[in-house]
This record gives sequence, C-alpha cells and structure tokens, in this order.
Amino acid sequence: MIAFLDLIDNDEDKERFKQLYHKYKGLMAHIANEKVASQEDAEDVLQESFLYIAKNFSKVGDIHSNSTKRFVAVITEGYAIKKYNNERKQLYHLHDVHEIDVDNTFGNEYFNAYDKTDLRMVINKLNDEYRNLIYFTYVLGYTSKEISEIYGLSADNIRKKIQFAKLEIKKDLESWD
Repeated sequence: MIAFLDLIDNDEDKERFKQLYHKYKGLMAHIANEKVASQEDAEDVLQESFLYIAKNFSKVGDIHSNSTKRFVAVITEGYAIKKYNNERKQLYHLHDVHEIDVDNTFGNEYFNAYDKTDLRMVINKLNDEYRNLIYFTYVLGYTSKEISEIYGLSADNIRKKIQFAKLEIKKDLESWD
C-alpha cells in the first residue's frame, strides 16, 4: 500500500485512500477471483486496480458512497477482464515458450548462419519478456501492433524491445565464437 500512497499528494487524501483500501479490498478481491483463474492473477488485478485508483484519486468522492463503490468495482472488473482475455489469448497461442522451434524463426540472414540448437539455447537464456517477444514475432508471426495489444504497450516500445532481444541473442552468440 505504501507504493500507492506515494502517488497521492496530500496527507488528507492519503488517509482517504487508506480508508478506501480497507473498505473495498474484499469486494475487489471477490470480483477479481470470479474473473481470473489463479490467485496470482487476482493479486495482479488488485495491484493494477489500486494503482489506477491511486493515480486517479482526484476522481474519488465520498469513500462510503455508492458511486465510489461502483467506480472501484468497475475498475477492478475492467482489469480482471483484461487479465482474463490476455491469459486466454496467451494460452491459446503459446504452446511452450521454452521450447521455441527456430525452424524458419529468423528471417535475418545473420542468425541463419548459426546452428538451430545454439539459437534455441541462446533464446531460452533470455528473460521471459524478451523470449516471449521473440516467440510472438518470429514463431507466431504477430506484428508489433498485435503484441502491443497483449502487453498494453505501444507498438514502438515492442519493436525496441524486440531489437534489444535480438541484440542480446547476437551478443551471446558472438561470445561463443
């Protein structure tokens, strides 16, 4: 909760946020648990919801009003639905990211010069985000725009992250030479 309070400017609003947190965290947890599959996902939804509320706390009126209760419920439900949809989409498309098949994976001639086993090992050493981005892009053929919708980031940001991932792969491969 401390991180959320840091987003709020004055002490009076910080106290009001604490009240809101304690009053509605049970309701929000109930909404999240109804929409998502796991406890971890529900906790993510709660974190995202409280973060949004803290950033937009000026929109919150009386903590005990029905409009505030609806506001909190709608925010939580929105994040829960987004999480549910993202998980469904990823489960549908991601068979096993750790077993990336690099056959026809890289269109870049640079990477074609390397043994597929070496590529697979290097890709699997990447952090989860970079590995998933490589998988989405080169195995599933997603565009940066499609990936950005899944991650909630801009397409430019996704393209940059893919470039960084490719740089990591290149550095790792060159260190073997």
